[in-house]
Amino acid sequence: MPEAVFTGWYCVEPRSQPGYVVHGDEANRGLALRPLWWQSVSSFLDPKTVVIVDSASPLVAPDERYFSGRIERIRLQVNPGHAQVTSFHYCGWMASVLLGVEYALLNGMDYFLYVEQDALLFGKQLSTLIEDQLRRHRFVFGAGTGTPWPLQQSLFAIRKDGYRKFLSGIHALEQGDKDLSPELKFAIAATESRAVAATAKGLLRSLPERYKIRTLRHGLRPLRDYATLPFGYGRTRPMRFEDECFYFQHGSRAELEAYAEKLGARPSEAQLIEPSAREAGVWRTAPASSHSVTSK
Repeated sequence: MPEAVFTGWYCVEPRSQPGYVVHGDEANRGLALRPLWWQSVSSFLDPKTVVIVDSASPLVAPDERYFSGRIERIRLQVNPGHAQVTSFHYCGWMASVLLGVEYALLNGMDYFLYVEQDALLFGKQLSTLIEDQLRRHRFVFGAGTGTPWPLQQSLFAIRKDGYRKFLSGIHALEQGDKDLSPELKFAIAATESRAVAATAKGLLRSLPERYKIRTLRHGLRPLRDYATLPFGYGRTRPMRFEDECFYFQHGSRAELEAYAEKLGARPSEAQLIEPSAREAGVWRTAPASSHSVTSK
């Protein structure tokens, strides 16, 4: 059982065109998914504390309704925005990671475990498998298989002795998140080889822009010094809902409904979209008095 789970939060409804590419069902980006997210985290990680870094969200989720443990909120004064469009050095998502790792460092936590606000989990052995990897590696990320990136970050962990290395590695990169994706920054910051990290930084300074990202994407994969989660899937598709352990992000309407069904939720208690609310994309669910669920 993790001591704490860390996550970020930003939500505005009704949504306008965000100005960047979005994936998955609209429910992923609103209040609609919140009850199911909490059910997922509580059932399969059962943390004592959840630390939420809020990027000045216009809407605050009623999280206490779904979680009986301790909730710590760190609220930014401004919304740094998405990595694709941010005018800040760090986007809102990266801010939630950096503040979370600092929190874990200053509180002496054994490891930092991050679950993105649209990532859903399944499997009673989830935390055990992650902790097994952390015994051998300081950094554990999702595999980048099937994505343009060397790794994924919707579910990941950092061991206690990796906090300061990770933070210093991220801050040492001159590029902002709009110019260099968080996925590539993670891969550079987490490498155990100073030579590899120095080479990557040199490429960032010297390569023409059109070659820079492609070279780093493919070049960092075989040089990685971090472990990957021993289960899928993140953004990778297809998924197998019959797996004993898995996680996913950017779920489609069909995937979210299949996941809710796998948790054993009765249609009368948890319907992703009620016919009368289909346009609004509202998740209708009863208040969670208990966080335990059974799987089919």
